[in-house]
Amino acid sequence: MSHWIKWAACAAVLGLSTSAWAASATYSISADGIKEVNAAGAPAGDPDGSAVGTLTLDDGTGGTTGQAILNITFANVDFPISGYHIHQQVAGKNGSIVLDFQAAKAAESYRNGNSLNGTVTGLNSATIDAVLANPTGFYLNFHNTPFPGGAVREQLPEPSCLAVLGLGGLLLGRRRRA
Repeated sequence: MSHWIKWAACAAVLGLSTSAWAASATYSISADGIKEVNAAGAPAGDPDGSAVGTLTLDDGTGGTTGQAILNITFANVDFPISGYHIHQQVAGKNGSIVLDFQAAKAAESYRNGNSLNGTVTGLNSATIDAVLANPTGFYLNFHNTPFPGGAVREQLPEPSCLAVLGLGGLLLGRRRRA
C-alpha cells in the first residue's frame, strides 16, 4: 500500500487536512550487515553486526534547521564508527549520501559503550521532507574501518498508521490548548 494512501486514510480517520500533517517521523531501526550491499547487490557489510533503535527526522522551520535524533544500540560492530548518514536508494542498491550526520557531529562524540544517542542539528529541511515523503527510497548506514563501504544498513520503513494516529492526537491536544 502506498505510504500516501496510509497517511490519507489515517488523516481521514482523524479528520485532519493535509496542512496538519507533521514534518517529522520516527523510524524503528533494525540494521544489519546483510542489508549492506556492494555495487553488484551482494551482501558486503559486517556479517554478524547489528544496530537497533530509533531515528527521528524533523524538518525544522526551513533552510538548515532540520534535525535527526538517534538512539541506536550496536552489537558485534567494531568501533570507532567512521561515518553515518542517509543515502537515497531502494533496498539492494547503493546510492548517494543525502543527509550526512558525520559532517554535523562526529559519531564517536555521541557514543557511550555500544550505544549512540544524540541530536544532529543543522540538517537540510528540504532533504528531510524528501525522506519523509518516500522513506523506503532511503537507507541509514553506519561505517567503520573494517567495513568502509558500510558495516550495517537499514532501509527506512513507511511510518505506521498508529504513529500517524498518535501524532494526530498530539496535534489535536495542542490545538485545544491554544
